[in-house]
Amino acid sequence: GFNASPPGPTKLWAEEVVQCRNELGESPVWSVQTRCLYWVDAPGQALWTWDLTHEPVKVDFPEVVGMVALRAGGTLLLGLERRGICAYDPCTGATEQLCDFEPGLNTRPNDGRVDRHGNLIIGSYK
Repeated sequence: GFNASPPGPTKLWAEEVVQCRNELGESPVWSVQTRCLYWVDAPGQALWTWDLTHEPVKVDFPEVVGMVALRAGGTLLLGLERRGICAYDPCTGATEQLCDFEPGLNTRPNDGRVDRHGNLIIGSYK
């Protein structure tokens, strides 16, 4: 059943490990396959990649990047403000639109994940 007081730490802390000066770093996801951490800076219109060894790599986009999620074959899913849900290959930089996002509504993709069954679960931001 539900435990309203689960065991665990009562104090949490965070430590900055990468000085990348994101305006709003979010949607982090670790890839076991590529051994990289991916995240987005939505207002900064950028996707970031870090292999924990070298300096992080920033890829700029001409629109807000609302989320990043893992995809089979080492590629990624991006939620882009104007192009919707796109496949992105971090090795080549190729982007392919897969579908529009909530056409007719004034929203954009925001923070999404792929669940263990391969479904993209995504929110929207107005």
